[in-house]
Amino acid sequence: MTTINLKDFYYWYLTDELVEVPDEVAEELMAGKRAEAAHAERTDLSLPLPHRAFSREELTRQQILEYLTDHVSAAPRTLAQGLGLSLREVQGALAQLTRQNLVVPQGQRYQLRA
Repeated sequence: MTTINLKDFYYWYLTDELVEVPDEVAEELMAGKRAEAAHAERTDLSLPLPHRAFSREELTRQQILEYLTDHVSAAPRTLAQGLGLSLREVQGALAQLTRQNLVVPQGQRYQLRA
């Protein structure tokens, strides 16, 4: 048996609450705490963000890549409607993404390069 402080694991405990739990439960709680700490370290929002503005074209290409990540493939018109962009913007972005080998045309649709 291991003694743990519930205040260390559950935010709603405002005062120390010591309880004895089986060793397996204590280890699971500690593993969860370590996983939370690792996640917090990976997603640290205090890291400096890039100090440059992204162009409209870059943002359009990023939106298309995100859309194609969620959908297997899409036609330019579908992308334009789904993203609220003009067909001309989408076609220009798809041409650039194709030159960069990030997307490939499949008939009249585009998909992410495998």
